[in-house]
Amino acid sequence: MLAFYIARFDFPWNKIIVIGFLIGLMVPLRFAVIPIFEMMRGAGLLDTLTGLVIIHAAERLSFSVFVLYGFALAVPRDIEEAALMDGAGWGRIYRSVFLPLMRPALGTVAIVTAVSIWNEFFFPLVMIRSEGKRTLPLGLSTVMAEFRTEWALLFAGLTIAAIPIIILFVMMSRQFIDGMVEGTR
Repeated sequence: MLAFYIARFDFPWNKIIVIGFLIGLMVPLRFAVIPIFEMMRGAGLLDTLTGLVIIHAAERLSFSVFVLYGFALAVPRDIEEAALMDGAGWGRIYRSVFLPLMRPALGTVAIVTAVSIWNEFFFPLVMIRSEGKRTLPLGLSTVMAEFRTEWALLFAGLTIAAIPIIILFVMMSRQFIDGMVEGTR
């Protein structure tokens, strides 16, 4: 919704918000790991999956908004003007016009975000202490030891870990390919 709003409405802070999200893309969240750790500890979210969800949402927000913003700019304004002439409000235009048109971009954002979160190692390593709450990459790292590694177990785990992402890509491949092609037009 934010990308739609920034792309379609002109207000004084529009370009500053876009530049802010662009800076968010350029500066990794890992640079602020110590303040994030302190905030999570202060909020009681350290060693919780809720804390990880908040961190991942914050980390992927700039990418998502930036991709959807670029896609929303590519949609002709004639479509929204026609909907306004037909008596549709902005909420209806967003739901009935833009969301169906943005399916390829949403699919691209969903796949890229899912793959990066699924493979995330750094923040779970820093934020999660309990063995029962470890993510899959963090759990697989415990199979590797200093002097002896169970290679068969590690590769079996890696294969099993790849299956959900492969299924997601197969299910959403059409939207992903359409989204990637839309970006080149």
